[in-house]
Amino acid sequence: MSTRYTENPRRTLIQEAADPATDTERLRELAEHEDEDVRLAAIQNPGVPEDVWRKALLEGDPEAWSNPMAPIYLLVWSPKPGDQTTLEEAAYWTGTRLWKNPARCSPDGKVLLNVQLINWWAASVSARPMMNVLLAWASTKQNGSDEHRVVVRMLVLCVRTMPSLTDKDLQALDLIDAWCAGGKDLRREAYFLTSLSPIQITAEFASDTSNSFIAWDLVSTVLLYVVFDKSGKKRKEAMAEHDRLLADLIRREMPLPPQFE
Repeated sequence: MSTRYTENPRRTLIQEAADPATDTERLRELAEHEDEDVRLAAIQNPGVPEDVWRKALLEGDPEAWSNPMAPIYLLVWSPKPGDQTTLEEAAYWTGTRLWKNPARCSPDGKVLLNVQLINWWAASVSARPMMNVLLAWASTKQNGSDEHRVVVRMLVLCVRTMPSLTDKDLQALDLIDAWCAGGKDLRREAYFLTSLSPIQITAEFASDTSNSFIAWDLVSTVLLYVVFDKSGKKRKEAMAEHDRLLADLIRREMPLPPQFE
């Protein structure tokens, strides 16, 4: 290591990790460093070995998309033995993290990520990860914002597909849906109108975006209600079929996923 990196160990390790002139194998070591700032600086270095960068990207590190070599690596991307996930799934995981802290990725990196998110969104056969992206997006917006209302409406659409909803359940959903469209605010009344958990969860999230954590499993809960009377292979098939239905439902209302700017 150069003497210019010996005065302040922590600070200079970050500088070394970010320096394009740093030896490739040294960058491999720094990309595994226990200090996260050092590790993330190395991942963004154009000299870091491609396999190291690829691993970080597939693990959902937003910083990997900021690497200047990312456009080239993505252009020639193909699945490899040992990959723990697909490129599209990695984009999804990165998106959920990045909405919480958009500064973790450069503007150019966000452009690359947006392309992959669009591809993933268009091909997804499961509503669960799609809803997770929407919830992460909405949680960064103000209560009652257009974005917040859009996501609440997606939840309402999913819940409406549940079997055996009562008149009060449907009335509660109508009240929430009306608020989403700019109507009178009767979200609290909707919550107390029904005892059905998915509707109450939707009403809670409609009341405050900080309640997004309670809605993470809402789609899964809806699916469980749908397959409640089934078992074995039929249960699995019915759940997958309804999950695809919900994914298509979300896509019809929202053809593109939220985009990073």
